Amino acid sequence: MAAFGCSLRRDRSGNLVANVKDNHWDVSDSKQSCWDKNYTNDALEVKDGRGRVVLQVRLLADGVRLQAEWHDENGKLLLQFTDNRYTDYDGIAPLFKYPSSDHWGEMTETKQP
Repeated sequence: MAAFGCSLRRDRSGNLVANVKDNHWDVSDSKQSCWDKNYTNDALEVKDGRGRVVLQVRLLADGVRLQAEWHDENGKLLLQFTDNRYTDYDGIAPLFKYPSSDHWGEMTETKQP
């Protein structure tokens, strides 16, 4: 299997939130840039310092579901992948319950594709 990597994932303020290199995920420890994160064997989700979901990856039987917002180091929105549950006010609908310290690996009750 080829190693996967992607550019740094930054929030609107240009702070590092997450990075993937050689199939290894790193998520910021800073509460300013990464409020919380949660994952299971088939899903990963990261919230930024505002408490909004900014990265969501879920393995499906027939593919991968990806929702994310990518910003450059100056906070300019470069790319956005979202589905019909996204709103400008709420952002990407979370897959997991939070805070993760109380709900590690627990998904929301809402049906997710």
